[in-house]
Amino acid sequence: MNPFLKQAQKPAVELKKFIEENSRSTLKYKGDKGVKHLLYVPYVVDHDENGNEIKKTVSMRLGLHRLSSSDGKYAGEVMCMNGLIVNDSEGKPLTDGSCAYCERVKDAVEIKSMRYAAEEKRTNSLARAQGWGETALKKKLSDENSRLNGEMKTSGLVEYNYALVVQFILTKHGDLTVGPDGIPEFSLRVWRLSPFVASEISSQFANVRAEFEGNEIIISYTDTEDKMQLALNRTITPVPNEQKRIVNNEKIMEAINAAVEAFDWSEAERAFPELKGEATQVSRNKMDEAFKVWDQYIEEKKKNPNAVYAEYGILTEVVNPSLGGAVVGQAPALGAPVGQEVGGIQMPNMHGIQMPNIGSIPNGVPAGGIPSMGSPIPDAGAFFQNGGGSNVGNPPAI
Repeated sequence: MNPFLKQAQKPAVELKKFIEENSRSTLKYKGDKGVKHLLYVPYVVDHDENGNEIKKTVSMRLGLHRLSSSDGKYAGEVMCMNGLIVNDSEGKPLTDGSCAYCERVKDAVEIKSMRYAAEEKRTNSLARAQGWGETALKKKLSDENSRLNGEMKTSGLVEYNYALVVQFILTKHGDLTVGPDGIPEFSLRVWRLSPFVASEISSQFANVRAEFEGNEIIISYTDTEDKMQLALNRTITPVPNEQKRIVNNEKIMEAINAAVEAFDWSEAERAFPELKGEATQVSRNKMDEAFKVWDQYIEEKKKNPNAVYAEYGILTEVVNPSLGGAVVGQAPALGAPVGQEVGGIQMPNMHGIQMPNIGSIPNGVPAGGIPSMGSPIPDAGAFFQNGGGSNVGNPPAI
């Protein structure tokens, strides 16, 4: 197990406690179109503060930050490095206990707030011009808020539970596939449970007074290629005691326990890139680059209170550059002073007379103008999102 993963993982916990605290390879568990999966959830026995035995999943918990690029696209997830002291093989420090992603969340939130304020102003103007009703306006603003949350350069911390599960190979009729040794064939999988998914499971199991740990479960998926719909429309059901085929079979349980005991968590790194971890300086360089325009804006504002942050193409204030309002991070065409022509075809001067330009914009684009936002990215964020643990802008773990 790499030193980052070893330091970052937390002790296994009950599914219920995990919920309370958080209300690329075949190893990763994922859903399939129109099928049913039979899973068994291995567990370890521990004791609570009163000495009572409790079951815990064979799992590890990690805090993650979700990243987005400056154009709002999903850029992966990274392990939170806060409090982690990791050395390389020669004993040299790789991390110092700080987390550059945590440190930049405040900046990311400020940028998002600026963008939302500008979008709110634009949307209200559009609503008045087109006669939208209050319900339509509220929905549009809610959608924009979700989209902008998903486009934050770094998100706040979200904890995930990576649980080891046993997936059995079934025939098309739902029967167990038995190997030459007479034992049903199975594979170990790691199921990434966000707080949202964990809560979903807990509710379904509580309704039938069953435990997740040590149980057999059936997960049914709808007949769709859409990954989001696979996750949203699946059903997770505990197998009734009289229908259980695994836990009451001593041979199967011996094979499962042996496989679980031998499982090496370092294998999960190939399935989940976010488990790799990185040196403090690497993460700090990434964040400095991501927030470069923002940092320039903050410095400019110290000298010039009329400075404007416009990295995303939406000006946060209406400022005329000729009056001293420096625009930081704005595309060149948007900063054209009033009176300057932009675009079009330059026509010649004929006999001392300047012919008009074709396709020109006579007065340019005002410094306070608001360009089109373009098509919003799909909001996969309601999933967990990001705080309730969802993968905003990223299909949920299924």
